[in-house]
Amino acid sequence: MKEILLFIFGVLFILGVAGFIDYLRDQPINWGDRLFKCILTVVFIRLFMFIGRVIDKKYD
Repeated sequence: MKEILLFIFGVLFILGVAGFIDYLRDQPINWGDRLFKCILTVVFIRLFMFIGRVIDKKYD
């Protein structure tokens, strides 16, 4: 449950920051594309964190 909440919070946080930056730049926001990129960003961050843990366990 904790992982799911962290994933949802990560997507919402990145979505909010990206939307705010687009708002400041006076660009129209393509929400579908922006949401896809936010989900992809969070997935890659979680993947890299997992790979780091696996490597640390392997060499301990």
